Amino acid sequence: MTAFLITLIFIDYPAELKNAGLLIMIVSILALVFLLILRVKTDLAVKIICSPLAALSKIIAAKTESVLRKFAVGLTMLTDPHLILIVYLQSVFLWIFAGVSGYLIFLSFDLHPQIWAAFIVLFATALGVSLPSSPGYIGIYHAACIIAFDLINSFGMFGQEVSKSVALSYSIILWSCQFFPVTIIGLYYLKKEHLDFKDISRGELEAKIG
Repeated sequence: MTAFLITLIFIDYPAELKNAGLLIMIVSILALVFLLILRVKTDLAVKIICSPLAALSKIIAAKTESVLRKFAVGLTMLTDPHLILIVYLQSVFLWIFAGVSGYLIFLSFDLHPQIWAAFIVLFATALGVSLPSSPGYIGIYHAACIIAFDLINSFGMFGQEVSKSVALSYSIILWSCQFFPVTIIGLYYLKKEHLDFKDISRGELEAKIG
């Protein structure tokens, strides 16, 4: 949402895309409001969700209520304004860092669009990876990146027509820069904690059984 708001200020999106983005933003805000209500007024939030479900199935309503109440316990952060601010600022920093990283990769391809083009790619790939996909978002991430290039081309932000082959190459480099560092760091700490994938699988199995 932050990435979209940043680009919305500087880019005249087509009406359809702008409306879709605003709809996503509104839904996100409503979701956050509901989570806040769930934490502060748990009984009220549970009633809002489960009362209609009870008319259809008491079993589904009971299971939903159980999930909501357990989920509410984990929302302690929403009652701490200072913690919310810290998390939000960290999130903004990470999004800006990701956008700037994407722009630097543009430069490595001898492409010199406005920096907001990188945030268009960031917004598109963020939406893409929110969909069910293969491990590591292989395929859907790259497709979203190519779609973003088509959009940037339509805005004339590259100053030239960039081909889909260049867009694919860019998407592979961008994906690699985001995937491999995180994976390598994760494997390092996995080793440091004396764990392996069998331990993780066993833990998941025990959690499901429990």
